[in-house]
Amino acid sequence: MKTNIENARVILNGTTGAYLKFKQEAQKRLSEIERDRLLSDEGKRVKREEEQKELRAMLVDVVKELKQMYTSEVASARKQAEAILNRPKPKIDEKTAQQYREELAELKTHLALTPNPARAKQLLDEYFGKIDNAAKAEMVRAEFGTLVQPVLSRLGGDSALQANLQYRTLYDTLKTKFLTDEEREAQRALESVEALERSTLFPDLVYTDVRNLLGVRAMRILDDPDAFVEVEEKQNEGSR
Repeated sequence: MKTNIENARVILNGTTGAYLKFKQEAQKRLSEIERDRLLSDEGKRVKREEEQKELRAMLVDVVKELKQMYTSEVASARKQAEAILNRPKPKIDEKTAQQYREELAELKTHLALTPNPARAKQLLDEYFGKIDNAAKAEMVRAEFGTLVQPVLSRLGGDSALQANLQYRTLYDTLKTKFLTDEEREAQRALESVEALERSTLFPDLVYTDVRNLLGVRAMRILDDPDAFVEVEEKQNEGSR
């Protein structure tokens, strides 16, 4: 996972350099057209449009290769992380599970019968503080809404807001508190993967540069080269 994530970051950090290498070649070709004294202004315009078309196709290849490498590394990291996090959890024996269920049932009864909201919250917090293993944490998370709702509904004002925030945090904490070291690493890797999946392959300055070099519609190449090619093919068929 770590290697895949690092490789993805290297690719992401190198996309601007890859584009600049392409740009250098593109500018060379376009400059040769402008220096060609045998071409009229109209001839240069036609030649420039033809060259830009070829350059857009070249950019498609560059972006597709980068995108394929990047998505492959990210997908591989996600697959490994999810495989670890989705492993079946060790099951507890039925006697222990029944004990936990009885504790939860008794707690719900006490919460319902305690007239003082502050005392009810205290009872709930004391129970949460005694959760000491993954099996109990998983069972409590499954019942979390039915446990905290009666307490929250009876608290008012700032107390209710603070308790709401407290229990939101606790709900998330119970999901990760009893993870193994391997599972914690997988969880961190998955968070990194999600950040990488939200990232754009190229910075804004590359979009601006592509627009100036190859036209507005060429910016689509940076986001989805396959979609760009499909649109171009349809337009070419329509113009025949």
